[in-house]
Amino acid sequence: MDGDGKCRKRTQLSLPAVCLLSILSLNSLSSISNTATLFIYAAATASSLSPPPPPADKEVLLNLKSFLLQNNPIHRGLYSVWNASDPSHCHWPGISCNSHGHADGIDLHDSSISGGIFPNFSLLPALARLDLSSNTLSGPIPPDLSQCRRLRYLNLSHNLIGGRIPPEYGRISTLQLLDLSFNRLSGGIPPQVGYLTSLLWLMLANNELAGEIPPEIGNCSSLLWLNLANNRLTGGIPTEIYRGISYIQSLDISVNNFSGEFPDSLNGLSYLNKFNVSFNPFLRGIIPASGQIATFDSSSFIGDPLISFSISSLQNSSPPMPAAVPLFLFGIICWIFLCLKARSRSATHHFLNSYQDSTFPREESLAMDQLISSPPASLNPPSSAVFSGQHLLLRMNKMAAFTYPDIVAATLNFSADKLIGCGGYGEVYAGVLPDGRPVAIKKLKSGGAEGERAFRAEVETLGGGHPNLVALHGWCLVGSKKLLVYEYMPGGSLEDVIKDRHGFTWEQRVAAAVAVARALVYLHHECTPAVVHRDVKASNVMMDASGAVKLTDLGLARVVAEGRSHVSTVVAGTVGYVAPEYGQTWKATTKGDVYSFGVLVMELAMGRRAVEDGGEEGVVEWRGRVGEDGVMQVAAEEGWWEAAGKEVMRKLLWVGMVCTAEAPHRRPDMREVLKLMVNFVEEQPNK
Repeated sequence: MDGDGKCRKRTQLSLPAVCLLSILSLNSLSSISNTATLFIYAAATASSLSPPPPPADKEVLLNLKSFLLQNNPIHRGLYSVWNASDPSHCHWPGISCNSHGHADGIDLHDSSISGGIFPNFSLLPALARLDLSSNTLSGPIPPDLSQCRRLRYLNLSHNLIGGRIPPEYGRISTLQLLDLSFNRLSGGIPPQVGYLTSLLWLMLANNELAGEIPPEIGNCSSLLWLNLANNRLTGGIPTEIYRGISYIQSLDISVNNFSGEFPDSLNGLSYLNKFNVSFNPFLRGIIPASGQIATFDSSSFIGDPLISFSISSLQNSSPPMPAAVPLFLFGIICWIFLCLKARSRSATHHFLNSYQDSTFPREESLAMDQLISSPPASLNPPSSAVFSGQHLLLRMNKMAAFTYPDIVAATLNFSADKLIGCGGYGEVYAGVLPDGRPVAIKKLKSGGAEGERAFRAEVETLGGGHPNLVALHGWCLVGSKKLLVYEYMPGGSLEDVIKDRHGFTWEQRVAAAVAVARALVYLHHECTPAVVHRDVKASNVMMDASGAVKLTDLGLARVVAEGRSHVSTVVAGTVGYVAPEYGQTWKATTKGDVYSFGVLVMELAMGRRAVEDGGEEGVVEWRGRVGEDGVMQVAAEEGWWEAAGKEVMRKLLWVGMVCTAEAPHRRPDMREVLKLMVNFVEEQPNK
């Protein structure tokens, strides 16, 4: 090989060269020999002084296993089955790998692990996710983790970890979730947190942190959730939260010792939908009559005797704020109680869970409106979080994970060719994930508070899981981007087949009505608090490949707070399906859904749409005008029943009529309706 690195043809020595070699003196040869020996020795010495290559991932994980077994000789978790003889570590429980076979995820939450934290996680170069939550780990947080330069998800919550938050963690520029809540951390929040510009979730609740919130936190421009509840933080609320974190959606700084004026600038956080400053008795100020903070009622300010509401805020508050003196006494008593009990982890945890969004539990469940004060877990960071670049996608089930780029690829970058539907809150695209799953992807519009509530409504209700609700596979949320990924329903909607009086049989029509009734029973009677769908209609009832019927589009859903019969709202729904009282009272109730269901049943019975294209008279009005006999006569003339069809039609019409009674109190609830439908099915001779 010559100097430029190119291979040349090997040639034999020419005679002159051989001769030149033969006349070299012995001294010259000795010199050459010594030089060669010196070179070989120097090379060997340099080799011995160079650092050894980093250990392979498998070796590091086996060292982790030994470390854990040494600290936990009795209670052994899934890590105890990690075996050196296995060909690959990628199939070990709790371990995930990237496409190159490097360990990129470790999930050992709730594994009965005690002792200190393994000090050598940084030897895993691809580590992106580490979950050691819900154990009894103690000691300080090792600075070694700050060397994990690809780390995006770090959850050490619900342990016994003490000491300070290492300022070195500000170096992990890729970090998107940091959950250190429910530990024994002390000291202050390091200002280096401001370097975490990719951070989406920061949970430091239920520790012993003191000092002020560093203004550098305003540099975390991607932050969506900030939870500092139940610490010993002091000083004012920094205005940098408003200036730098414009997309923040959940802010909980309750049960601290903040003081000074309540900053009016927080009113500009237009995406904020969860807010709690309760039990900060030294905060003072007047909550303005308008703006985002005015949308939160007095439950966000419990135990803040120096905070008062404007008259308009009180009128919009639900329930009304207590009188000043009782509120002051109540707040002081509760605050003293918390101060006495704050170091009792179980007592504090139970109390906070009872009234505020501060714990961010692991599994998916969300209350859909500001009327609810319990925490929305569906929008919280679950253990199955998947981070990909700048985009976060969370899956709701145990199926294979997928990422935002997968969604972009599946929809051809949201191409019009993939568009299969449009709604009031966004567009729906068809796509196929890398694992072959066909999905429907809803891209919600950036519609301010209403768009945010639509997103939360669907995540909660579809994420809860019910055989007659379209299953939600996952969701993606970064800034104003909101995507819902749910099962694809290739059978289309009831609207597509409702006029097909021969192809869509009576048996199928009755089964569809029963399926929708079951879905509404779940929403009204099995969800706590009850959920009002507000948009029950044929186009929101979908069918899968086998013909199974499922209700979808929870974008307009609202929660009815316990102890109340309705939720105040703007008129929502679709013409022809909206209950008459909505336009008069602006109160959405479960009886409004019953009315819409009755319209749907009439559509199924008559083979007509709620309002025919170009028409003004709906099925309810038409049935009321011509009467049952008139409807039956038209049906007979058009000849669209066979055998038992006439009786089936009469019963469906009767159910529809009962459900669409003009006075809400005359309508049955959905449990009663379902019972009627089930009895109806059982009476059919050809079921």
